[in-house]
Amino acid sequence: MDIATLILTNLNRVFPKPKRPCSRNPNPRNLITPTDPVTIDYFETQIKKGNVYARNLYLKHVDFKDKVVLDLGCHLGGATFTYSRMNVKLALGLEIETAYLFSAKRHIEVKYSDCDKLAFLGADATLIPLDSKSVDIVVANDFMEHVSDPEKAIQEALRVLKEGGYFFFEFPAYCSPRGYHMLYTLYPPWCHVFFSEDTLVKAARIVAAKENYFWVLQADWENRYRSGLNRLTIERFLNILLSQKSCELADLYFRSEYKLLQPLVYFRKMSEYLSYVECILRKRKGSSIQMEQIKNEKRKWIKKDWERLKKRLLKGWSNLIDIVL
Repeated sequence: MDIATLILTNLNRVFPKPKRPCSRNPNPRNLITPTDPVTIDYFETQIKKGNVYARNLYLKHVDFKDKVVLDLGCHLGGATFTYSRMNVKLALGLEIETAYLFSAKRHIEVKYSDCDKLAFLGADATLIPLDSKSVDIVVANDFMEHVSDPEKAIQEALRVLKEGGYFFFEFPAYCSPRGYHMLYTLYPPWCHVFFSEDTLVKAARIVAAKENYFWVLQADWENRYRSGLNRLTIERFLNILLSQKSCELADLYFRSEYKLLQPLVYFRKMSEYLSYVECILRKRKGSSIQMEQIKNEKRKWIKKDWERLKKRLLKGWSNLIDIVL
C-alpha cells in the first residue's frame, strides 16, 4: 500500500461512518432489483426528496397543475412518481441506465396503482427524444455533475421547454466537501482535493473489503465511478450559463453544506470549495444571461443570508439573557 492510500484509509477511521443504503444485501447481483429492500428504501427516500424539492422550491415559482414535467436523471424514479401525484398532465422520468427504470416500473406496479400520469424514458439527457416546446417544467436534482456534456444537457432542456417554462436544477460543485461522491465509503470531506483519484479508488476498495461493502466491490464499480463525474466547477458552469440563448436567470443560489461557512460562499475562490449550486432558468425568447444578472443574484442572497444570520444571533442572545436572568 502506498503512503497516500495508507494516510487516507487511516484518516477515514477518524470520521463517523454514515448509514449505507446497500449494507443489508449480501449479494451484489441483487442490489438493483424491484424486490430488493435497498431499492425499495431508495425509492421511498426519493419520494420524500421530491416532496421537499417541490414544496421548498418548485411550487414557489410555478403551479404543477395540468403541466408536463420532465425529470432528468430520475434514477429509480421516486421523485418523478411524487410529481405525477401533483395534478400534473404527465410526469416523465428520463434515465440513461435502463435497469433503474425497470426496477422503478416494477416497484410502482406492485405497491402503487395511481400511476396513469407517469412514464419513463430510457435516453441520454444530451439528446432528449421529445419534440421542441413540448414540456412545461424540467427538473434535474443531483444530475448536472454526472451528465457527459452539461452544456448540451442544458441546451436540450431549454429546447424541449415551452415558452415561459422553468428549468430547475441543483448540483454540488466538484471541489465542494462531498463532490467526490464516495460518502458511503470515504468519509472525510474534500478527499478529492487532497488526494488523487487513483488514491481515492484504492482506498475505497480497501475500506469496502474490510467493511463488507459489496457495492464498491463489484467488478465494474471503478469504471462506473471514474466515468460518472464530469468534474463540473462553478467557473465552468457560469461560463455555460453566459453562453445560453432564449432564457433568463430566475434564481441562482450557492449553498454551503456547513451553515456556519455560508458567508464564505460569496467569495469567488471559496465558493468552489463550499458550494451546492441551485439554479432556475426560465425560457424567454430573445433573452440571454449577463454577468451583471449573476452578480445581482449574489447580492440578493448575501442580503437574505445576512438577515437570517442577524435573526439567529438576536435569538441566541435573547435565549442567553433569559437563562442568565
